[in-house]
Amino acid sequence: IKYLQGAPRWPHRPNNGKDLGKLSPHSVQGHVRAIKAFLGWLVDDGYIESNPLAKFSLPKVPQYVIKTLTLEHIKLLLSAIDKTTSLGFMYYCIILILLDAGMRISELVNIKMTDLDIQLGLVTILGKGQKQRVVPLTRFTARELIRYIQNFRNNYGFVESPYLFPDNNGGHISTNSIQQYLRRLAEKAGLKDVKVTPHVFRHTFGTNAAARGVNAFMIKDMMGHSSLQTTNKYIHLQTA
Repeated sequence: IKYLQGAPRWPHRPNNGKDLGKLSPHSVQGHVRAIKAFLGWLVDDGYIESNPLAKFSLPKVPQYVIKTLTLEHIKLLLSAIDKTTSLGFMYYCIILILLDAGMRISELVNIKMTDLDIQLGLVTILGKGQKQRVVPLTRFTARELIRYIQNFRNNYGFVESPYLFPDNNGGHISTNSIQQYLRRLAEKAGLKDVKVTPHVFRHTFGTNAAARGVNAFMIKDMMGHSSLQTTNKYIHLQTA
């Protein structure tokens, strides 16, 4: 355990003299779990007589507080956007979709025009492991997306791009561009008590869904979680 806790996070990545930090408590726990499982396999296949870690408890990990946006935060952010420009309206719609669908930023940038069903208010998301899921959008977001597509999308980026949010080269907008924009927007809106990142919108979606009493299995499916254990963090937050 002490070795893992002191091990570098990325031992094979060039660090250019920078300290890349140590393994997180979650990573340490994951490594110990993997070693314990491997030793169990060795026992099952007769390579060793007993698992020396059979009674060994996994190292504990700290319970992190899930940061979310309040309604006031959201109002301040949306009010700070210049929605008269193509760029501003695009980011406005990006925030609306993040709030509605709770998707990962990597999933959002890869949304294609063909993934969007405006009439039904649905967006098809290609998640981890190439797994597809369909998530509903509010009527308001669907209407704003129609405005974006009809009046703004072709004025920014590459017109022939298959992506909903294109860049200037026919591809999709980068995750880094969105992260930088959100940081500048938060400064403009005067938000200092919360770090505005793409993932905080995902946390906000999950927390709000749990607060409304949405079934844990439904939240799991909408957010594309591989395990219900991840989803339960939002449920426990509401029942704590």
